[in-house]
Amino acid sequence: MATRSNWLAALPVALLWSQLASCGGDDVTDDDCPAARPTCGPSHICSAACTDDDSCPGILVCDTSVALCAECATNADCGLDEVCQVDHTCG
Repeated sequence: MATRSNWLAALPVALLWSQLASCGGDDVTDDDCPAARPTCGPSHICSAACTDDDSCPGILVCDTSVALCAECATNADCGLDEVCQVDHTCG
């Protein structure tokens, strides 16, 4: 069970994810994304092209190998005891 402090620390992240358009599932398509962020990126978050981390909203980072915003591009982008997974999410 998460402690109160862990829950509170995760709250801003949860609020950010709820505000970002998501895409994905079995039939991943760019059609799920709004015009302002037209590409279904590697973390299943709709993204515009990026060139650096400042190009991405909130806590997302720019995966420069595909020029799209993602939850992580390397393990350093994740919290303690987490690694950047193949789908560019921390786990």
